[in-house]
Amino acid sequence: MKRIQLVSEDKVKAFSIIEENVESKVISNTIIEVQDIELKSIMGTAHYNQVLDEVLSGSTVSGYTIPQATVTLLDEFIEPFLIYGTLFHITSNIHYKVTNKGVVKKTDGNATSANSDELAGIKKRYADVFDTYKQRLIDHLKTDGDPETEPTVSTANTSGWFLEDDYSDYGYQYRKPGYVRRY
Repeated sequence: MKRIQLVSEDKVKAFSIIEENVESKVISNTIIEVQDIELKSIMGTAHYNQVLDEVLSGSTVSGYTIPQATVTLLDEFIEPFLIYGTLFHITSNIHYKVTNKGVVKKTDGNATSANSDELAGIKKRYADVFDTYKQRLIDHLKTDGDPETEPTVSTANTSGWFLEDDYSDYGYQYRKPGYVRRY
């Protein structure tokens, strides 16, 4: 598995509220997690790997220039998506640690940890911003004119149940909101 970060830890710190003293390992692992879980599912494996290869070639091959379309995709869509995805996913990683003594809430003498309600509020805020950047990335991939970059993720929120509008053939009548009556 390629461990190429499409956004640097320094850029995440510079364009977010993450403090300079946050462990590099936590930020790096969270960036990779967001890329692998969220970004890869939106872009599709082939296009995701192509972007990783472009970034790798741009940093290791002398004289190689990343195509402008990939630079635009990275700068305008992927980086903001990853920054806010990292903020959204890192809140639990920073607040709680797994140690030999179990899962613990880290605090120090000068700081008070957020309670679960505050943490949920923080995560909701970053989830909202993250979803905005996610939708922008999906919209860009849909309209960039390249059939290979068509996003594969569904953005619809459903319960997984689908009912036809009319089940009168079965002797039932459905009324809004969810009322079912037998004839």
